[in-house]
Amino acid sequence: MESQKYDIDRIPEAVEKQMDLLHEITGRRYHCYEYYGHPEAETVIVLLGASGSTVQLVAEEYVKQGKKVGVLRIRLFRPFDTKMFCAALPKTAKVVVCLDRAPELV
Repeated sequence: MESQKYDIDRIPEAVEKQMDLLHEITGRRYHCYEYYGHPEAETVIVLLGASGSTVQLVAEEYVKQGKKVGVLRIRLFRPFDTKMFCAALPKTAKVVVCLDRAPELV
């Protein structure tokens, strides 16, 4: 595994390049770590998956009400790039809430 670390560490950058290509072709913009919300958010919700769209809409409504909140959507979880993640997180964040899915019990 250690011999593959160099290649694994380059995956997020390669994914970003492919997302840029997708943007050129379709006009849709994606990033490995996408922030939405108040530019000086004090509370940021971090999540991945389909629930991101719903939480993003809620955060946008809160911002309209003057609340300093935001959402950081993770589109690439593995390998996790801490530099990209930290760059996407507002420096003003005081509270970071991480949401995870829970399996449904039948």
